[in-house]
Amino acid sequence: MGSGLELFQGWAMMSVLMMSPLAIILSWKQRRGTGFLLTSVLGFVSVWLLAGIPAIAIFELAMKVDSTYATFALCALAGVYQFSRLHDHAISACMNVSANVGVVHGLHVGWNCLLACGPLMVAAFWVMPSTIAPMIALAILMVLEFTSAHKIAISRVVGLSSGVFALGVLFLAGPIPSFGHLVIHHHA
Repeated sequence: MGSGLELFQGWAMMSVLMMSPLAIILSWKQRRGTGFLLTSVLGFVSVWLLAGIPAIAIFELAMKVDSTYATFALCALAGVYQFSRLHDHAISACMNVSANVGVVHGLHVGWNCLLACGPLMVAAFWVMPSTIAPMIALAILMVLEFTSAHKIAISRVVGLSSGVFALGVLFLAGPIPSFGHLVIHHHA
């Protein structure tokens, strides 16, 4: 994947590309002016940049393990987390922050957003660290998740998708036995 600095630069790029649209939408909903919006986005993105520090530590640990198992573990954990009460609370709390100062608002929203989708972002960055198109697609999905009346249902679909992806990685890599080997019998 690269050195710690390269990983952090990639994480920073992902944070700006994926989190800024969400930060703009969530801050714009407060309808408090451009200055509030810009400082709120600054606070929001700052939380995600700082989250890069423990994320890099996770990546460095994951690089010491077979990549198939690391990918499975990160995606499976992200999928399971999408079903947790902490995730559900954080995704709801993200929409209920109403601090008067833009940067404080951004920090609160950023923290709740990190709690809501941090594990998913770690897994996504591990799988596609510098692939811009999937990052943008995932950002659009996250905007829908956070702004929809059906945010929990969307979260569950994302969680199931992450789990299916994790199992697919194991299946394609070979650790899961093919069902064909269990039922095929060779006759003489």
